Amino acid sequence: MAELNLIPYRMKEEQRKRYRVRQYAAAGIIIFCVLFLGLYFPMGTLLSLQTEEAALQSQIDAQKSVIEENQRLKTQTQQLKHYIQQVDKLDVEGASSVERIRGLGVYMPSGIKLIWLNYTETELSMEGASTDYSDIGEFAANLQMSDEYSNAVISEIKREDSESSYHFLLLVKQGGRSDEKSDN
Repeated sequence: MAELNLIPYRMKEEQRKRYRVRQYAAAGIIIFCVLFLGLYFPMGTLLSLQTEEAALQSQIDAQKSVIEENQRLKTQTQQLKHYIQQVDKLDVEGASSVERIRGLGVYMPSGIKLIWLNYTETELSMEGASTDYSDIGEFAANLQMSDEYSNAVISEIKREDSESSYHFLLLVKQGGRSDEKSDN
């Protein structure tokens, strides 16, 4: 019996060619997919990161006003703390200062008018006016004779022709005779 070859060689060759073409096509598609993913995946990742960066930047911009408000409030808080410290200091020192300034009236002749007064920790400065020159000397002498204001010194006397009066500047250093006695 003879075998009947139903697939001639030519047909086998065509089938092999078709099979190879399919393999090449599949390999080409796979290579194309790898190249596509190799090129577009980084671009997609980059686009995603840029979008995320823009979102974060908008959040930072939105929070910038909060940060500025925070800085403003911190500055204001520091200013208020400083103010409170100054008020507390005045509260503690204020009572003695007021008494010390009130005590000036006892030594002041009736012709003296005080125009300006500055009281610091180290000195009491006062500017005044009088129509009588001798009232200024009397005021300074009265202060120097007291225990509280014994360091009083007339710093300056000017005649004001327009007002026909004398303007003076008197300085009293802190500490009188009582402080000098306690040092010895």
